[in-house]
Amino acid sequence: MQASAIMDVLNEIEVRFPVDKWLVNRIHIWPLLRVHLGVMLFHVMAPQAAQRRSRLASGLSLCGGFLKHAFSSIADSSHNAHCDHKADVVMLSDGISFSSIDGQWYEKFCDPIRDALSLSDVSSFLMTPQNRYYQPRHSPSMFIHPALTTILLKNMFRTSDRDIYKALPNYEEFLAFLGEKFPQMPLLDSLWLSRQIRSLEDISRYYTKILKKLNPAVAFIVSYYWTEGMAFIHACRQYGIPVIDIQHGAQGPLHKAYGRWIKIPQDGYELLPSHFYCWSEYEAETIGDWNSQSPGAHIPMIVGNRWLSFWKDSNNTAIKRYDSQLSQLKDSIPSTYHLLVTLQPEFSGPKFLEPLFKAISLMGDSFHWWFRLHPMMMDKRHLIKKLLSQQIAGRFDLDWSSDIPLPALLRQVDVHLTFCSTVITEAVFFGVPSVILDQFGVEFFPKEMESGWAVAAFSTEEITEAIKRQILVKVDPLGDMEMSGESFVDPISEVVSMIRNIRAQKELNAIDR
Repeated sequence: MQASAIMDVLNEIEVRFPVDKWLVNRIHIWPLLRVHLGVMLFHVMAPQAAQRRSRLASGLSLCGGFLKHAFSSIADSSHNAHCDHKADVVMLSDGISFSSIDGQWYEKFCDPIRDALSLSDVSSFLMTPQNRYYQPRHSPSMFIHPALTTILLKNMFRTSDRDIYKALPNYEEFLAFLGEKFPQMPLLDSLWLSRQIRSLEDISRYYTKILKKLNPAVAFIVSYYWTEGMAFIHACRQYGIPVIDIQHGAQGPLHKAYGRWIKIPQDGYELLPSHFYCWSEYEAETIGDWNSQSPGAHIPMIVGNRWLSFWKDSNNTAIKRYDSQLSQLKDSIPSTYHLLVTLQPEFSGPKFLEPLFKAISLMGDSFHWWFRLHPMMMDKRHLIKKLLSQQIAGRFDLDWSSDIPLPALLRQVDVHLTFCSTVITEAVFFGVPSVILDQFGVEFFPKEMESGWAVAAFSTEEITEAIKRQILVKVDPLGDMEMSGESFVDPISEVVSMIRNIRAQKELNAIDR
């Protein structure tokens, strides 16, 4: 399985077909198609990876959130936000990027910015999708899962709209190309396409009602590349509201949402963010490699990672408490080295983990293993724990390492192992080297591979040798490893300036009318 192979197919499509002319109701729909197609290609090229849920399972999962919503809204009523007032900034979380500190759930990417904006008297409003319903929340937010679910369920039963299908030039040839190249892949037929586009339009209208009430000047989004996220961007664009994507994970040339766009309309895509907050120069350059086709439409800015920066303060009371708890826990374990393994939904099967399990059995009691579940795997906790207990009983932790904030762990471990998790990049920030267990991750993290902060190891023997080698790379004390020497934009002053300029322009426009 290769990340480059997936991107090559996406780029071949962009070159071969008039994707920049695929318009439905004045919306360029290629971004929506591209992100869905990227996921489908991944599962076609990696048939051993965990497969997506069936439509029935997806529908049942969507419905399950209604009861959670009722309970959480009552239990955490003091943090329910209502769109009955104006707000300078509106934010859309991805619904899973939360971490518990001192008994409160922080949105790791939005809350640090919200807290800083409040010090500048800038008001903000946060919307939280997904059926996780973390509570109690650190700051007020509006649970929007029921509204989005209602729209998605309605569109699951829509009939095909052939007019949409026929209006796209060369779309039939595009389907024939996919069918010939990937006969086992689900067809992006008129029924599938109709449901996706109608869902995007309906959700965009839902967001529009909220934007009318809030009247924000600037918007933020976490993980924009999903139907609901692109619908939010589309709604904001109708009101001339710039949308800033907050980097939440790895962004490189091989990422289906951030890398190697080829055909960009002159004014940019309506479904892509107008700005990108990036952690480092590497991600900004990735976007800069293609955004020149639409000057001023998709702008990268290097702002660093406010969430990780918070965890560099060893004098912070909460951080000191986590350090103490983890140190005590480590002292109770008769092991010299502590290794973090970050799991991901697609790479959690026994076939993927078998070489690692064999390496663990060979490495003895000097090594203790901290397995961390991806947020999207929390409902599989009991299954993963059962698998680990069968393979490496007594030599792992799953609950502590999955529930505490990731940076708290990175402050304490010696080596990180993963298939292709963004933690590879985050670990460097704390001086922790990584071992990459799959070719997909090797291609996705060239910067870390080139610098030696990550090495590849696929077989049992390679894994054991790589761990021993990477233990010597561990750096202490903590340092700004991957961000040293880079010039950062102050995200708060930038947003305040944007708000003032947009408000002033609106006032001038009102006078002219």
